[in-house]
Amino acid sequence: MSLELAPEPNRRRSWRPRIPILVVLLVGIGGLVAAAVLSVLAIGLGSSTRNTYDLLADKADLVMSSVEQQIRLHLEPARHQAEFVAQMVAARELDIANRAQLTDALYVAQAATPEVNSLVLLDTALQAIIVSRTGVVTFQDWSDDGMTRERLEEASRTKQAYWGEVLWTRQLGAFINLRMPLWRDGAFVGAIAAPVQVGNLSRTLQTIPGATIGRAFVLRGRDEVLAHPHLAGQRSVATDERQPLPRLDQVDDPILARVWDEKRAPLETLQRRTESHLVEVDGRTYVFLTRELRGFGPTPWIIGTYLDQEDVERELLRLLRALLAGAGVLVVALIAAFGFARLLGRPILALARTAEAVRRLDLASATPLKRSVVRELDEAGRAVNQMLTGLRWFETYVPRRLVSNLIGRRTTTIASAERRVTVLFTDIRGFTSLSERLSTAEVAALLNEHFALLDRIVNVEDGIVDKYIGDSVMAFWGAPAIEPDHAARAIRAARTMMESVASDNRRRNADGRPIIRVAIGIHTGPAIVGNVGPAGRVNYTIVGDTVNTATRILGEAKAVDDPADVVVMASGETIRAAGQEARNSQTVGTRQLRGRMEAIELFRVL
Repeated sequence: MSLELAPEPNRRRSWRPRIPILVVLLVGIGGLVAAAVLSVLAIGLGSSTRNTYDLLADKADLVMSSVEQQIRLHLEPARHQAEFVAQMVAARELDIANRAQLTDALYVAQAATPEVNSLVLLDTALQAIIVSRTGVVTFQDWSDDGMTRERLEEASRTKQAYWGEVLWTRQLGAFINLRMPLWRDGAFVGAIAAPVQVGNLSRTLQTIPGATIGRAFVLRGRDEVLAHPHLAGQRSVATDERQPLPRLDQVDDPILARVWDEKRAPLETLQRRTESHLVEVDGRTYVFLTRELRGFGPTPWIIGTYLDQEDVERELLRLLRALLAGAGVLVVALIAAFGFARLLGRPILALARTAEAVRRLDLASATPLKRSVVRELDEAGRAVNQMLTGLRWFETYVPRRLVSNLIGRRTTTIASAERRVTVLFTDIRGFTSLSERLSTAEVAALLNEHFALLDRIVNVEDGIVDKYIGDSVMAFWGAPAIEPDHAARAIRAARTMMESVASDNRRRNADGRPIIRVAIGIHTGPAIVGNVGPAGRVNYTIVGDTVNTATRILGEAKAVDDPADVVVMASGETIRAAGQEARNSQTVGTRQLRGRMEAIELFRVL
């Protein structure tokens, strides 16, 4: 199966009138906008109640989404850091038996997670090491703690991070505990716990956009308050582990205490995840908006807010008055439209031509726009000029050969199809330990130089650099252009990388800079080639088992105990497809790669 490039559909040429911009401005814009505004005003005045609920629905969705986003931004960094430590353990870059190395890793992991006060690592013998944010290290023996043993056994039954129940201690108050199991070579070796204080969640609610329309809160279940502005700065109202969180009637918020005294559900235009109901408290009606949030413990959370219904109706009246004032301004604008029509026509036409050049990515013919006496057009012209400058910079960050190839085919769509390709992955061996010895700026400079070197080599062999992943590079040959010798090109590129990295290391060694040791994995096989991703974020890339196998071969190359500057491993499929180009390769036998049913023959490219 080959990549299908759908041709642009044939369109019958027909004569169509081209309306002058003067007519468009006076009739099309002026007349239609005036009619639309008058219609909207008439409909709005006749259905103010409905508009009230529509307006509330928009704000409700905004507040609910903001609350949920703030919670995830507050809690998810703990997950990311725990997963990072787990990956280091799985990759044998971190030995949990080495207490000094483990202490440093846990302390560094907290740098990006200010919400976490400490990290706890528990091995299978229930020996715990606790590293606080301040650098205090504590070792404890919990082998006699039955509850801890049960939680460790619970962690051993999964390979993903998960949130436990809300707990309480005298030192931390109420906190939610992230647990991350640690696995190495298929064996469970321990777990990481990252406690996040619940009290900090209340402070995040005070920074939510749109909070002025109501008071946000977070419940655990229906009766316990997890976060509330009144709790900001407090660890918890509760004082013991039997009741780690306050109840609804313990937060000094009489309106929230009546949250479940439901009167009726007024809103039909909310998102499906957001529910609403009215509650009457002391003769006033309040609108409660709630949304269930799962994934942070065994008990679902409920995020919500409430607001006075009269405030919403008052805001709608202000909106209607603004619309009436806008109608008056529209009349004045229509009178002035005729005088400005000619003045607007010429720069708009120039703007359209430049936009057309940008659409074709023909930046060479997109000339900068001239200044205009009309402020808006002048600002638009400057924005377009700045956009052109940005796009010219952007040309250096995208696969230019790929984009030019696709644009030159006069196609409107690219159908994903199966194509035989060769995939190459690179990775810097020992990058974690190398980066620990360098500053952030030195690490960035090292990666930029390294990527620039590899990018030039791939381009020389007409390959496509698909992406950079950390300190790794993914490249492929065989698409979109048909290249029968794609495997040979990849092998040549790998050999050139061996020579170039070795030469670069000699210079780095002479300058007193750390050298770079690289692992490369190559595999040839079928893959799905085409556009992948949602609208607006589409990438032309390849996916499939061939890509996964190439990454596994890269892992085999990284595992080779050899001080060579570059270790290149390739599959038998690649070696056979490369022909004479792979004549100096040496077989290393068959290997059972992770995730594959059948063993694969591997060669080392010399």
